[in-house]
Amino acid sequence: LFSNNYKLKSVTISKESDCKYYASLLYEYEKKPVENQTDKPFTYTLGIDYSQDYFGVLSNGKVIPYPKYLIMNIEKLKLLQQRLSRCTLYSNNWYKRKNEVSRLHIKIRNQRKDFINKLAKEMSNKFDIIVIEDLNFQQMSKSNHLGKKIYDNSFGMFIRKLSYKLEQNGKRLIKVSKYYPSSKRCSNCGHIKQDLKLSDRVYTCNCGNIMDRDYNASLNIAIEGIRILAEVTI
Repeated sequence: LFSNNYKLKSVTISKESDCKYYASLLYEYEKKPVENQTDKPFTYTLGIDYSQDYFGVLSNGKVIPYPKYLIMNIEKLKLLQQRLSRCTLYSNNWYKRKNEVSRLHIKIRNQRKDFINKLAKEMSNKFDIIVIEDLNFQQMSKSNHLGKKIYDNSFGMFIRKLSYKLEQNGKRLIKVSKYYPSSKRCSNCGHIKQDLKLSDRVYTCNCGNIMDRDYNASLNIAIEGIRILAEVTI
């Protein structure tokens, strides 16, 4: 699996809460220089707007659906936790029920990680520059009505994976300031609609532009990303 350029540095054995053991292997290798893909004549740029209804809304008009692994398993998780609560603490049945809860949590985590890894790889192969908003997901997760969705979505983890994979391919991830009015700005004429409410899901502008609010935001994010890149490369 590895060439002679890879040198094994360490092996870490860990035990998960479901009583399974895992080995983590750390290899050292020489990183080869990667050709820059962002300054070519045909550079594919994509803007992604974080969404509560989807995993993300893209500036090419598509959306990324998300399976919502935690939400799908929440009833089963509640049932297992109820069974655990009825057991005598530290009894044999208590350990069995505890392992059942742990296995389900690990299954959900692994499903989420698999989805994110595959999506990050696919997008890093398709696009040269990807632009996202620099949102504070840790702060957003403290919201009572958003916390569970943000935790299940794991968009922050996706950004870290995407950034790493883009860099590997000589590509770039650009972050737009969270204060940039991506939702309020018209992607057609640039007018900023100050009275736009969170409940307004369709963006309507006096210039005649009518489109989905999140799609409009993703277009603005892509446009701002191109502007930022142009300033950096001058």
